[in-house]
Amino acid sequence: MEKYGFFNAVATADGKYDRSYLAEDFANYFASFITNGVFEELGGKLEVVVDNGMSIIVKSGVAWINGYRYENDSDLSITLDSADGTQSRIDSIVVRLDITNREIKTHVKKGSLSTSPITPAITRNNDIYELQLATVRVNANTAVLTQSMISDTRDKDTVCGWVTSIGSQDTLLDTIQLLDKDIERLQNNITNLNISMQWSEWKSCGKNGCGITLKYRYNEGLKLVELNWDGALTATVG
Repeated sequence: MEKYGFFNAVATADGKYDRSYLAEDFANYFASFITNGVFEELGGKLEVVVDNGMSIIVKSGVAWINGYRYENDSDLSITLDSADGTQSRIDSIVVRLDITNREIKTHVKKGSLSTSPITPAITRNNDIYELQLATVRVNANTAVLTQSMISDTRDKDTVCGWVTSIGSQDTLLDTIQLLDKDIERLQNNITNLNISMQWSEWKSCGKNGCGITLKYRYNEGLKLVELNWDGALTATVG
């Protein structure tokens, strides 16, 4: 099937538009020239650091997943589950694109308990796509995390990686901001068109000599008037 875009939608006589696009259409477009990963030049680059006790902090930053944008604009504090008394585990800190729930959020993938723990595998399928920011080794009987327990994985292309594109990241971000404004402008235009094309409520003209109630409604945007009638004939039309 041939696909193309993007063009302004034109209103038709029935109030519908001859063009429509989904969020995934824009995402596929962006994904064609922006790779997945974390933006290395923005904010705190989504670095994972210790906080206190069993808590960690994900620093501010921006990630890009399959054409969808994620931003954390301040320190995000996350508390990991308590350590086991006899066995250790490795937790994975991921940014997860969830197509079904239409969201991108940071999650902790809790590892399995073992004397030789392994890192939970990242998930990547049609519905879920994860970027692993870091792993945290939670040793048995641990009550306070240390930075040495955190392994940074942002630079590993197999699980995360840094965003690359055609041109520099600064130029890319300028382009993205312009595209965001264009999309917002398009959405506003569609909203205004929807408002201008709304039909009025049915209004009655009263009954005519044949006992029929005449009704009408109008569409200011399309400059149309629609007539309707209700009732049965009670007089002969001469």
